[in-house]
Amino acid sequence: VMYGMTEEQREKCEENPDIDRIGIAAVAAAAIVVVFLAVNLLGGRGYESTVTKFLDATLDGDAETIISLLPDKMVDQALEELGYHPSDRDQAVEELDAALQSAAGSLKEALGDNLKVSYNVVSAEDLSASKLLELRQSYSVYDIDVDGAKEVDVEMTVTATALDLSGTYTLTVPVVQVGRSWYLDAENFRIYSFSSFW
Repeated sequence: VMYGMTEEQREKCEENPDIDRIGIAAVAAAAIVVVFLAVNLLGGRGYESTVTKFLDATLDGDAETIISLLPDKMVDQALEELGYHPSDRDQAVEELDAALQSAAGSLKEALGDNLKVSYNVVSAEDLSASKLLELRQSYSVYDIDVDGAKEVDVEMTVTATALDLSGTYTLTVPVVQVGRSWYLDAENFRIYSFSSFW
């Protein structure tokens, strides 16, 4: 056996070079199918990624990223309630981005240049069946089908030497699954909470 072939198989391949090409094409086709299935069956944004992107964007004053972490239908309705036309979405995002950048800049200025923040997702708990049912009902107003929901606990370490501030805190971020992706749960963001922060 040579390169996974018997002597007889090797001789047949030498007699008919098209067999080699067919074999390579079959392997390439199989690889494409595997990649396609991985993307379509396993695709989407996980809850940990959603939470870390949210925290990064909050610290950076990046409203555009935060908005991208909310279900589109919910964002469209919220903007409409704020008086924006759907075609004004980019303008609304720019205005929110400018406001958040200003707030983040003020916070960094107040806490000094030596502000350091790090965080780590430590646990995630599924909502109970009854709470999930309530959540599904509240999201049905936006015509959004919720497939799951979690409360994600994050351990955050904050150090600001200018204020002699240092400590580790726990933050809970609620998230919902819509399709294969996880989003911030804006309906229940009031439970987004710090334990003993500052």
